[in-house]
Amino acid sequence: MNLLKNDLDLFSDSVYCFTPTGEVKNLPAGSTPIDFAYSIHSAVGNKMVGARVNGKLVTIDYKINNGDRIEIITSQNSKGPSRDWLNVVKSTQAKNKINQWFKNELKEDNILKGKELLSTYCKARGVNLANLQKQEYMDAIMRKYGFRDWDSVLAAMGHGALKEGQIVNKMQELY
Repeated sequence: MNLLKNDLDLFSDSVYCFTPTGEVKNLPAGSTPIDFAYSIHSAVGNKMVGARVNGKLVTIDYKINNGDRIEIITSQNSKGPSRDWLNVVKSTQAKNKINQWFKNELKEDNILKGKELLSTYCKARGVNLANLQKQEYMDAIMRKYGFRDWDSVLAAMGHGALKEGQIVNKMQELY
């Protein structure tokens, strides 16, 4: 095992770790148990409540080392990932899967947040939002950003994929 650890240290931009069944996982250096969980499957990451590394409980921000054997603890009662996890994970794959969960699970909340952001932005700049919310302007925005409906535009603003300033500026150009 020591020889294997030394050999693996040659690849410093990656860490090689093991599942409980001995399967090797290649993750970016600095990865955490959350990255590992999402490398197994999005359902494992979304239901993760803890992790054991080499048989010991670790915090979710533990940095995985070469040769670590990682076991993810899941729960059906898990409410899903935390937004804080986005500051902890290293891999793009984990970030994308966490963002996807928030996008899907919290769509209604994101729509409301998007409406609020749009309204607040317009009020702060003295813009009459009612003048801009004409169907032809909304259709142009949906085409530009590739959305099927206005709620999807609002949801994208709500979870941070679109900035309200982008939308208002484009609508003002059309006005």
